Amino acid sequence: MTAIVACFIAGLSTAAFLTLWFVISYRELAHKKLGVAAAAEQVQMHRTLFRQARGGPDAKTAKRMFDTSRLIYAEAAKCYNNTLKKPIYLFPGLIMGFRLLSETNAKF
Repeated sequence: MTAIVACFIAGLSTAAFLTLWFVISYRELAHKKLGVAAAAEQVQMHRTLFRQARGGPDAKTAKRMFDTSRLIYAEAAKCYNNTLKKPIYLFPGLIMGFRLLSETNAKF
């Protein structure tokens, strides 16, 4: 009877540990991925504005804003990838479907 109770407690604590590990990993990776998605939206917006401003008086400023937003996207993707590569986030992240992102060849 004592062995059954000990196995039950060990199983319960292991299940709680795994659940917390996956929940915390999901929260962290999802937060980082939302930041990357927001940066991608900014790049799309600035790309559209740059295309509209070509040949106009604001072309230089629009180009600079577009380049800046691309750098921000690259930094956000790098931060997400670095987080995903950490051993504590890698295993649960891969199981939950998080994958490495390209820092330069984004689909805008």
